[in-house]
Amino acid sequence: MEETITQKLDELKTLTLLGVKDMLTVDDVSLLTGFKKTYIRKMAEEGTLPYYKPFGRKLFFKKDEINKLLQGGRVPSVAELLKI
Repeated sequence: MEETITQKLDELKTLTLLGVKDMLTVDDVSLLTGFKKTYIRKMAEEGTLPYYKPFGRKLFFKKDEINKLLQGGRVPSVAELLKI
């Protein structure tokens, strides 16, 4: 029981921090997008996902750039198409 409460508090802390962070780690991007960490690293390597590597090791991503990419493939609804 106590372990479950501790796990839930850790999850809440992670989600709260994700809301205020500007720079995200691979773990953060995975949580934000639902993509697997391996897929995020692959997209970064392929140049599909912009990233920063300030110390030559760990990857960082700007949250606003990730959100813009996620909003880029918008498909209009049927209602929007019928108005045209």
